[in-house]
Order: sequence, then C-alpha cells, then structure tokens
Amino acid sequence: MFFCFVSKQPPIDSRTKLEKIIRKYSLNTGYSFAQRFRFSNLAARFNTYQDLWSKQLKAKEEGRFAAGNSPIPPSKEPVTKKIHRTQDKMENLFDQYAQLRSKNGETPPNMNLDKFSKLIDSQRDALIKKYRCKDVEFYIAVEEGKTRLKAKPLK
Repeated sequence: MFFCFVSKQPPIDSRTKLEKIIRKYSLNTGYSFAQRFRFSNLAARFNTYQDLWSKQLKAKEEGRFAAGNSPIPPSKEPVTKKIHRTQDKMENLFDQYAQLRSKNGETPPNMNLDKFSKLIDSQRDALIKKYRCKDVEFYIAVEEGKTRLKAKPLK
C-alpha cells in the first residue's frame, strides 16, 4: 500500500515486529529437522523481501518510482491476447498495436491492415522454418516504453 501511494507512512512497526519474531525463533535450538528447514525457508524469503523493499524505497526516494510503475525492469510478458491466423484476430492485434503505440506516445504504425497481415504471415513462415515448429504465436509487448511485436514458436 505504501508503494502504491495509498498509505503515506511506511509500515515500519510491522516490519520491526516481524524482524524481532524471526530473531527470537532463530535462537531456538529445539526444532526438528523439518521445522528447522521450514523456518530457514521463511527467513530466507523474508530476507529476499527486505532486499526488494530496500530497492523500491531507494527508487522512490530518487524519484524513479511512480504509482503503478516498478523500479524492477519489465518482464517480457505478453500484453495482448494470443493470435492465430484468423482475420478477426489479425485485426484485433493490429488495433491493439496501434492503440498501444499511441498510448505510449509513439507515432502510429506506417502500414495498413493488409501490409500488417502480409508482414505477420511472412514472419510466421520464416519462423516456422527457422525453429521447425508447428505455428507461431504473435503478441504485443511494451519494453522500455516502446511497443514491440513479438513472436513465440509453438511446438
């Protein structure tokens, strides 16, 4: 909630309480092997979240962090739905590509739907030959603020 700007104060009290609990239970030597293993996993996960918290807090203090944005580099997750050869899905992909370009402040695509469809079909054929796969899935991804058309071979 703090990083989404819902709460103005960071939850320092909750974090301090959790750190004390982890320190308290780490001193206990009466654990079975399974209990020690589970506790070690939880403590390691807490340490990972502490590192993430520190990175996000630093980014927020430096002004690189805005609501809805993450200081962590964006993953290459698909932004749009998967597409196959049907014309309706091709039109949908083209419309979403154009909308995302305008949303990101980029110039509109310099092609019409027919050119876009021909480009997709030629790329699909080339990728099927290259990767020896059955089909290729196309999707739109936004990387570093730029809209990109991506392809994923389907086996």
